[in-house]
Amino acid sequence: MATILLVEDDASMRLLTCTKLRPYYTVVTANDGSEALEYLENRRADLIVADVMMPRMDG
Repeated sequence: MATILLVEDDASMRLLTCTKLRPYYTVVTANDGSEALEYLENRRADLIVADVMMPRMDG
């Protein structure tokens, strides 16, 4: 199953998006760009869906 990295700082939007995608994909989440980069240092994702404006580091 393909893995999607969802980078979203808004908890409700993250929950909604995960709920829609999880029946079809493995979904992992990050709260901002920095957290996403930490994830990607050791693992891979087939697709990254990122919010454009986030705290610390944005998309």
